[in-house]
Amino acid sequence: MARNVIVIGMHRSGTSAITNAIRLLGCSIGDTEDFTSPKRWNPQGNWEHQRLIDRNERILELHGGTWFAPPRLPDGWAKREKARTMLPPLHSEFAEIYREEGWVWKDPRACLTLPLWLQAWDSTPVAVMVFRHPLAVAKSLAARNGFSLRHGLALWEIYNAQALWNLRDLPTSVYSYDGALDDPARFVDELGKTLERRGVVLGGSTSDATEVLQPSLRRNTQGDEELGPLSERQQRLWKLLESLAAGSAWPADERLEKLTNPSPATRLLLFSKVPPCRRAILMRARVPLWLDG
Repeated sequence: MARNVIVIGMHRSGTSAITNAIRLLGCSIGDTEDFTSPKRWNPQGNWEHQRLIDRNERILELHGGTWFAPPRLPDGWAKREKARTMLPPLHSEFAEIYREEGWVWKDPRACLTLPLWLQAWDSTPVAVMVFRHPLAVAKSLAARNGFSLRHGLALWEIYNAQALWNLRDLPTSVYSYDGALDDPARFVDELGKTLERRGVVLGGSTSDATEVLQPSLRRNTQGDEELGPLSERQQRLWKLLESLAAGSAWPADERLEKLTNPSPATRLLLFSKVPPCRRAILMRARVPLWLDG
């Protein structure tokens, strides 16, 4: 049984709204002194701590990437010395922000860095994974960051694939963001009951949590049939996410690994987005964490 909640999902996938809803259901958001400010793209706020974002960026940087060009982090990377040297500051900084149990935390970068955070926490949390149609995510990133659709789809693939692999041993519920906005009352009721069944102590307002999940939050929509721009691997990943949200059992590790192992084309595209000065260093090191395996 767990008292804490992590919200996991790709950027532009509704994790902010879902985190806010869980906060209103009764989970603590911690010390808000370092909260990122609401912006045009998230007028209700990101519900993210800048200090923890910085820690996640440092983890990615140490392994040769960044949030928009994530490195390949092979299974077991978080047990290696380079990663484990970060455990003391991760533990202490998180404890300074979240001083009591019963918290909810999210940062999309945790899709990639979660294995190290799991070693930094004193207890195992419940996970809520949120996903959104890949083209909606890619178009949102194009509008906000100027990314190409191919870049956005590659990021959607790597974040969701890594999230599924990293969550395989945690009590996890998978939800479609569009499904949550289609029927907020049903979603909040189901979410609250699931969290309580897994040991999370709530006691907040279901009506307030429902109120923040308004269809007006949805700026980019796509029909499920609009999968043409996706690669075959991305389409399979989308179908897996849909099936998990519909209640299908988590795949066995061997099948999950096949479904979530990013293609060489995706790895190469993301590698090309690494800043040139850092890319040269990685090339001299033969980019072992980017292209091997």
